[in-house]
Amino acid sequence: MRIVVLGAKGGVGKSTISLLLSKEYVLEGKKVLLIDRDPLSWASNLIGIKDPGLLYKVVNGEKIEGSCKTVLERLTVLKFFGDYGRFYYDIKKAEDPSLRQKLEDAYYSILKRNFDVYIVDNPSLVTFNDEIVEIERNMFRKALSDQKRFRIYVTDPSESSIEQTKKYIEGLEKGAYGSEGLWGLVVNMIPPFPQEMKNAEYAVADIENIKIFMPFIEELFMGQYRIESVKVPEEIKALAKAIQEKVLNYKK
Repeated sequence: MRIVVLGAKGGVGKSTISLLLSKEYVLEGKKVLLIDRDPLSWASNLIGIKDPGLLYKVVNGEKIEGSCKTVLERLTVLKFFGDYGRFYYDIKKAEDPSLRQKLEDAYYSILKRNFDVYIVDNPSLVTFNDEIVEIERNMFRKALSDQKRFRIYVTDPSESSIEQTKKYIEGLEKGAYGSEGLWGLVVNMIPPFPQEMKNAEYAVADIENIKIFMPFIEELFMGQYRIESVKVPEEIKALAKAIQEKVLNYKK
């Protein structure tokens, strides 16, 4: 199962949701690969990956060790890009057929470790046709074409963010061939007041897919936590269960 985490704007907690969901699946006994596809590498930074990403290492002839880190025994985080200042330079360099093959081989050497769940963290507002998406996705599908796909959209509870996210979902889901309807929404960082929760629920009442409402948790704000010790919120547990049920029962 491949779960892609998306959002229409930055700062809404995509990386935190990705990490917490990864941890929940690990606690369920699954082996998880979190693919950090964001050039800013928030998830990788939170885990403590200091090395350059896989792309940089391959195109510069370096060993790929260090672009991956395993925590909680069964959670591996892969810093695929990172190195924001030279990201596009490295992508251009990887157009060379021999380097592209080396990148594919390096990625496959990680994918073949028999993970149960693949979670993909992304920068804001990516589309299916963006180069940052295609370079990783095409290699993944070539290696693991049978993986079922699910998308999670993350927003904060502000009216403008929710409306922007709805438009983003509408545009992106039109191109979701082969996994139509396999998506859910997380409204994150809701202030801990009953009326705020009601407002968030009302704002997305027209959405019939999986919906999760995450309260603001100070420990998780600005990455002030260690994934090894942080408690998985009940909302994330519910999300993990709902995704599995949706994917298992999906009929195109």
